[in-house]
Amino acid sequence: MAAELSSIRQCESGGNYSYNDGQFYGAYNFDLSTWHAAGGT
Repeated sequence: MAAELSSIRQCESGGNYSYNDGQFYGAYNFDLSTWHAAGGT
């Protein structure tokens, strides 16, 4: 599972946990509503 998550991070944001394009955020490129639905704050 770790290898799959690493591949997703690389594809979505180049592995950059600080990624922010103004609409999507973080290593997995969640939008804010998805992040909040997953329990993020």
